[in-house]
Amino acid sequence: MRALVFSCFVLTACSAPMTPDAGPRCAAPTGAPVEHNGSRIVADETWAASSIHLVSGTIGIGTGATVTIEPCAQVRMKVDSSIIVSGVATPNTGTLIAEGDADRPITFVPDNDAAPWSVIEVRGGGSLRLAHVTIRGGGAGNGPFSDASLRIYGDQNAPPQELARVRNVTITDSKNYGVFLGQHGTFTSDSTNLTVTNSAKAPIMTWASSLGNLPTGGTFTGNNPDEIGIRGGGGAENVATNTTMKNLGVPYRVGTAQSNNAVFNVSSGVAGTVATLTIEAGTTIKFERGATMQLEPSTGTNASTAALVAVGTASAPIVFTSAEAAPAAGNWVGLWFGQTPSALNRIDYATVEFAGGTTGTQGFSCNMPGRDEAAILILGEPASGFVTNTTIRSSARHGIDRGWRGAVIDFMATNTFENVAGCKQTYPHDTNNGCPMNPPCP
Repeated sequence: MRALVFSCFVLTACSAPMTPDAGPRCAAPTGAPVEHNGSRIVADETWAASSIHLVSGTIGIGTGATVTIEPCAQVRMKVDSSIIVSGVATPNTGTLIAEGDADRPITFVPDNDAAPWSVIEVRGGGSLRLAHVTIRGGGAGNGPFSDASLRIYGDQNAPPQELARVRNVTITDSKNYGVFLGQHGTFTSDSTNLTVTNSAKAPIMTWASSLGNLPTGGTFTGNNPDEIGIRGGGGAENVATNTTMKNLGVPYRVGTAQSNNAVFNVSSGVAGTVATLTIEAGTTIKFERGATMQLEPSTGTNASTAALVAVGTASAPIVFTSAEAAPAAGNWVGLWFGQTPSALNRIDYATVEFAGGTTGTQGFSCNMPGRDEAAILILGEPASGFVTNTTIRSSARHGIDRGWRGAVIDFMATNTFENVAGCKQTYPHDTNNGCPMNPPCP
């Protein structure tokens, strides 16, 4: 028995324990653990796989420094510890490269499973490259929106910035969100195979402006809930460039329990240019109570600088719906098209349901009592009836509000209206702002 105890002691002293995520070609570390205590790294470093790396406090990477983590390396994060890849402006920019392969993955794990760590974060101007990496047990914090195991922050005064490339990355056991994207920070367009599972909150929480490059090829299930959260704060979160909402196999959710009346705005804000939001077939978007999707938030006769292309199929429609557990008509406002809608707009094979909530606008269309509340509000004359093959269901007011001055453009021919409390389509004012004595209300 003594010999057995001695041999275990020798084994422990000579080789550090492997994580469960170690690859088949990864040898047990033989070197002494290397401690990285809260400090700023200002020169290039390589974290070798021959030693376990212990991180405590906040490690900053900046002043042009690059930290390279070798394949098979094990990074153990102590309680509340963080790695921040700095950016915003030279000389603060830094780079973290942790690129393993299928047989030699890299792991970021808690040093103590009972003591969660905080975050790996990259900021605007910095660069993060992760491949065949497992990130486990991070996300410690008490913030309502941004605590996550991986955080990508851009510069909100610049267009969206591609800051983090991920390939074959798994984020698991996060104590909050798996990923948070904000201030126009995004993944790179060639990112792929991101899996987020067993997060205490949604797998991803993002500003609308950071949606465009969410990676495909992975999974976002096993979280609480399995939804891509969109904060819906308006303002700087506005989608101002061409952006695609990908069908990632789980729904999107606009707003949170802490942010009723959320707004998902699309507008380039520059006359003569159009920011187009494209939504892939089969995508579902849920809206918190009082939320709105606004394609150009302002009204008037100027050309809109926003467009929506939501083209589903008969078997894979795009669904705009309520986020309520027991949805009801009027839970959310609806789709709002301000100014003179772009000819690029197209909604085909979609469902818009449980909308028609309060807007605060009135008098745009002819039908009384004058409140402009509908599943789809069009507050400027469009080039055509751009909504086709679409079901509008359970609206607390109208189906489509034709709130413009000009031609009578029909939206009834191919669309289906179910349980609409008001008109299926309202009647528009003429060019002189006149209305018929008894405006039609089908």
